[in-house]
Amino acid sequence: MTQLRKDDIQVTFDNRKWIFIKRKKTKQMSHIPLLPIPLELIEKYQKNRQDAFLFPIHTNQKTNEYLKEIDEICNINKRITFHTARHSFATLALSHGVSIESISGVLGHTNIKTTQIYAQITKQKIGREMTAFENSLDTSNKHANRMKKGYTIYMQLLDTARKMREDDFSTEQIVYYTGLSAEEVAM
Repeated sequence: MTQLRKDDIQVTFDNRKWIFIKRKKTKQMSHIPLLPIPLELIEKYQKNRQDAFLFPIHTNQKTNEYLKEIDEICNINKRITFHTARHSFATLALSHGVSIESISGVLGHTNIKTTQIYAQITKQKIGREMTAFENSLDTSNKHANRMKKGYTIYMQLLDTARKMREDDFSTEQIVYYTGLSAEEVAM
C-alpha cells in the first residue's frame, strides 16, 4: 500500500472513493472502498507530496520499525507489524458482520481459506462470549429459582397466618411469629 499512486483512487458508481490496484504478490486486481479515516490520512499526506505517490515510500521493514516505536510509546506491549494490522482489520470486520468474501477481497486473498483463518479466531471469541452468556443465564436461573423458593415460603407464611387467625391468635402474635406485616396478616 505504500506504493499507492494518486491514479489508484477513483470515484465510482456509489460516489465513494475506491482504491483500484493490482496486487504485487498475487497479480490480482483489488477494489477497496475507502473509509473516512484512511481518506483523512491520504488528504493529510497529499498536502506535502510533490510526486504521484500517496504516501512516503518505506520498506515493510522500515514501516515495522515505526510500528515498534509506536508500540513502545503507547505501551501496547504487543509486537505490531503490517501483518498484525491486516489481521486486526480482518478480525474486527468479521466481528462487525462484514462477510468473509468481502474481507477476502479487501485483503487480496486469492483463496478464501486464507481468510477463514480469521474466521476461526472469531469463532473462538464467539465461543467464549456464548459461554459467558450461558453462565449469566445460569446465574439468572439461580436467581429465578431463589425467587420461586422465596415466593413459596411467603405463600406458606400467609397460609400459616390464615390458620393462626382461625385459631384466634391476635394480629400482633401472628406478626411476631411469622415476621409478616399487619397488612399481610389482614390479607
